[in-house]
Amino acid sequence: MGSHIPSTRVSICIRHLVIDHQPYTSISSAGSRGLLLLVHDLRRALSHSWLLFLGQISFPLYLLHGSFMRSTLAWLLFAQQDLKRVEDDGKQYMRYPQPGLLTFAIVLPIFFATLLSTSYAWAVKVEPWFGWIARKAEDVMFGKDYRSHILPSKQW
Repeated sequence: MGSHIPSTRVSICIRHLVIDHQPYTSISSAGSRGLLLLVHDLRRALSHSWLLFLGQISFPLYLLHGSFMRSTLAWLLFAQQDLKRVEDDGKQYMRYPQPGLLTFAIVLPIFFATLLSTSYAWAVKVEPWFGWIARKAEDVMFGKDYRSHILPSKQW
């Protein structure tokens, strides 16, 4: 299911990177010119539904993953286990025993399903409230008509 670039597209790309048989002196300008020729393919590849979903939940995922790792994942991995006394360099510590591979194989899908579903719920249910609060705060600080002056609206 990999993306296949037709050979004609590659030859067009290579032909446009060289003008009058003089190669571009700047690699960045040649690379950006080549990318411009592949924009349609890149847009199609980056518009895949899974990538759009990850883009929608990326900020809530960033906010929640640390807390979920320290709470939910730790509880799933170490619940019902007793602390063991460990000696290292003459010092004694209390640690949980390392979970086995079977435990990881069972726990990680549950953890990721929980984290992704919670991030999605946050993006759909919580973020719109914060957007509303931010708009109300902006209206109080700048006045209600300030948005009309930020970006010109298109007149058709």
